[in-house]
Amino acid sequence: MKAFVIAAAFYGLCALEAAPVNYLLEVTVTSAPNAPGTYIDNPWNFGSLPLVFQGTFTADNAVSGSISNLQLVIGGIDVAATHTYAAASDFNPATLALKMLLQSLDSAVLLGSVGTFGAPANYAVAVQAGNLAPVDPYYSNTQNWVGTFSVTAIPEPAAMLLTAAGTLAVLVRRRSIN
Repeated sequence: MKAFVIAAAFYGLCALEAAPVNYLLEVTVTSAPNAPGTYIDNPWNFGSLPLVFQGTFTADNAVSGSISNLQLVIGGIDVAATHTYAAASDFNPATLALKMLLQSLDSAVLLGSVGTFGAPANYAVAVQAGNLAPVDPYYSNTQNWVGTFSVTAIPEPAAMLLTAAGTLAVLVRRRSIN
């Protein structure tokens, strides 16, 4: 039992090291004034709003920086496959703050306050070049859709199991001492 408690404590220390973690990305589209927009391959497609779209990405759990393995479909468009990351994209795992700019030939999806435009931290929008109303107040292009987003870490099953086992071992040890 003592060896198990030591192993669980060691795992806890190892978990503090940098490692890739999966995150859940939820985008809530609250308004789509110019959907379907002029997206070349497929138009944005929304039914009644608001709608929540879920995707995932991978990032380092201890170091701010870029993300990988983005999987996100919004309004029928696979954003990860049809848009490319811009250098302005960044993720902070300590605060779960995401700033993402994804660009295609004729549209962009922006999450958070990208650059110096002053958008709210949880702001989500798809814009296209043009001056159709409404023009986005932060990114100065025609809005296809607008909403909010949130990021949540997805616990790794093995980490949850070891944490629970370590906690149980400590409780059993404490109980046997008393």
